[in-house]
Amino acid sequence: MKYELRKRTALGPMRSAVLSCLLLIGSACGGIEEDYAESTASADPALGVTPPIGPLLPPDRLHGVGFESTTGWTVALYADGTLSKGTVSRTAAYVGPYGTSYPPGYSATDVVGTAITNTNRIYTWYKDGRRAKGVIYDLDRDFGPTYKVYTIPPPPMQPPWFNRTPRDIVGMAFLPTNNYVYTWYRDGYVSVGSTYDLGLHTGPGKYWRGQKEYTLPPGKHVNDIIDMEIKPPHNSVYTWYRDGTYTIGKSWDLDRIQGPRPFTK
Repeated sequence: MKYELRKRTALGPMRSAVLSCLLLIGSACGGIEEDYAESTASADPALGVTPPIGPLLPPDRLHGVGFESTTGWTVALYADGTLSKGTVSRTAAYVGPYGTSYPPGYSATDVVGTAITNTNRIYTWYKDGRRAKGVIYDLDRDFGPTYKVYTIPPPPMQPPWFNRTPRDIVGMAFLPTNNYVYTWYRDGYVSVGSTYDLGLHTGPGKYWRGQKEYTLPPGKHVNDIIDMEIKPPHNSVYTWYRDGTYTIGKSWDLDRIQGPRPFTK
């Protein structure tokens, strides 16, 4: 993982310069380069500049994943606002796709994290720092995001003024045994907390002493991640990627159990 990050970082300035020169139309080259660097500034200090997240997902592409506690089936949310039930490798093998209801004013593109509790309630966390709770076909049935906010712990080993934002989240999951919330970030760390405080159980004297680094499979980047979920009985971490593959691992090693294999709808 660290080799890949260094390699991508080295390409950042070259790419910026090339793009700024190609886009030079009646403006100073330096000005465009500055604008491009600002627009790609990352909350990932290891990268300095974030690689592009990639093309927007087509409407029928996977957007969020969870495991139904009663059946163990995979629940898949798609970018067009539909959902299906299936297996890890065939997300619509059993039911759907059919429609689901988002909170008023929100859509699938506003979601930064999705997870299902051991009582089969689904939480969605949004990029405006709010959260909702409901069932898979009605995401705010229990409560909507209007007055429900959540906080994000600062990254370790960074200046006090350096803070994460919801857009730095790449995956979220409930630990089935106690419904603790695991959150993975673009800076390569994972924290443990609650639905409203993502770092509540991380720190001296707590469930985790501190945030842990995690590694990805060779050739994968944090921006390739679609979503993550933890499955009982062994609390394995499943991760789905934009290239149509998934892995099985642990919270700190995403392919420790199984390397990338393909999935379909």
